[in-house]
Amino acid sequence: MAHHVTLRFGVGAGFPLPVEQEGVVIGLSDDGAGLQALVVEIGGTTRRPDGSVYHITWSLGPGRQPVESNAVLRKHGWTAVERQPVRLEPRLFPRGAAQSRASPVKPSRRRAAMERWAER
Repeated sequence: MAHHVTLRFGVGAGFPLPVEQEGVVIGLSDDGAGLQALVVEIGGTTRRPDGSVYHITWSLGPGRQPVESNAVLRKHGWTAVERQPVRLEPRLFPRGAAQSRASPVKPSRRRAAMERWAER
């Protein structure tokens, strides 16, 4: 995956875009069943306006959906990792756009990449 960080879901075309263009990956959540999410700090916080956690869905196993990251973070929490800056490009996505661009990379390869990144 590694496609986007959601600020607010279901907004219209007139929704004002945020000004932040950089975030920091500060954590990892893994349910051990095919879903991993990277926790992102934006503007000094990890909390979205709705109270959930800013994150990037990192990997999805077969049958998993990106929206499940929210439940995984609530249920399993997250573990701190070495801070890593990430560039953000504020924009709106039509409903379903994130899923249509899902990466074909297998979760096991994503896990190996995350482990290499975390070792830095």
